[in-house]
Amino acid sequence: MLLHRKAGLSVLLPVAMAVPIGAQGLEFNGYGRVGTAGATSGGTQQCFQLPGAPMKYRLGNECETYWELELTQDLYRGDDGTVLRVGGMASLYEPYNHFPTFLDDDGRVRLPQLWAGLQSPLLNGGTFWAGRRYYKRHDIHIGDFYYWNPSGEGVGIEDYKLGGYLFSYSVTREDTTDQPHKATRHDFNVGNWQVNPNGFLELGASYIQKAGQVEGSHSGWSLTLEHNQEKFFGGQNRFVVQYGQGPGTGLGQTGELTASRDTTTWRVLESPRWQVTDNFSGQLLAVVQKTKAPNDQGST
Repeated sequence: MLLHRKAGLSVLLPVAMAVPIGAQGLEFNGYGRVGTAGATSGGTQQCFQLPGAPMKYRLGNECETYWELELTQDLYRGDDGTVLRVGGMASLYEPYNHFPTFLDDDGRVRLPQLWAGLQSPLLNGGTFWAGRRYYKRHDIHIGDFYYWNPSGEGVGIEDYKLGGYLFSYSVTREDTTDQPHKATRHDFNVGNWQVNPNGFLELGASYIQKAGQVEGSHSGWSLTLEHNQEKFFGGQNRFVVQYGQGPGTGLGQTGELTASRDTTTWRVLESPRWQVTDNFSGQLLAVVQKTKAPNDQGST
């Protein structure tokens, strides 16, 4: 794989791994990304991301060692479909150019998931969960872009089946372990809404309460509407519209808590992915986003 850079030409050899292992209800999932690179002009690999951009691109544009190690365990399985499950994940991040230690400023170790869930017939196959977890994350993988990500630490009911639809609700207090100030966020989701052959809508609404411990904070909200077209030239087409006000300008996560209701953000996203033949596939991404704050003309 070739990576062009200003100083010369780099060559990157990525190594990635995803390994599922199951044994008597215990499951292990792992993901690892390690690479080696060199440049004709010397120095370390350089990765590209536009200033202020919400995403980077993959395909040789990742300058770090990264691992996710996840364990889940079924503690109880009943004949009526009841399942009690616990799970956890450790993540390890280390930028290139020094020996990996995953310590201090050179890297970090996180616990992004630690949760318990109870799947029950009383919830029509839905799950009551509590803890910290990745929850209903929506991303465009080619850009590593999580445009809709209500993950967090809290409680919720996921995928309650009613009339063919899937209803979910969660209340969380923390988006990520790096979040400086906490705010209570409510997320409501309706999925599996078929509107055309192989086409499904998913609707999400978020409400962020005013954080009393933060001076000048406000409440906020956001809406997301997503259309997924399956079997699109052997792949999928995704079209998304999002709008948020105040702290809801995070569009799927908690935004700036001191943003007023006059601060707004909207985003439109289109991403087709195709698999025309076994040897020809691809993905495109187009994003238009505009944020407007009081007394300015906004930015796109």
